[in-house]
Amino acid sequence: MSSRFYVFVRFLVQQENPTTSQGTLRQAHWDSLVQRHMDLTSASTGETIWARDVLFKFYQAMENIQENLKERQDILNLLNLALLQIHDR
Repeated sequence: MSSRFYVFVRFLVQQENPTTSQGTLRQAHWDSLVQRHMDLTSASTGETIWARDVLFKFYQAMENIQENLKERQDILNLLNLALLQIHDR
């Protein structure tokens, strides 16, 4: 998580109820939860082993994304050519 997101969420929580002790307690609890999550995600977890079916679905999703990106690039190239032809007239 980025630090900007953390600051934004903290700002929202402070806006909710900044004057009560319950709000301060809630803020401290939220800060500890976010810090724990950031520590867990930043720690090196080592090697991850994926189940075959999950890995296969992941590869299929990546192939679909790659195809979509290729199609998008082709459409943008055609649009570019069309705009150039309109401009040349």
